[in-house]
Amino acid sequence: MCAPGRIRTCDLEIRRLLLYPAELRALGS
Repeated sequence: MCAPGRIRTCDLEIRRLLLYPAELRALGS
């Protein structure tokens, strides 16, 4: 649900959601 003016914010949110689990896995291993 990204408003046109918030595309950058949404992109960062999506990237954070995608990268956060990977970072946890990297830190845990």
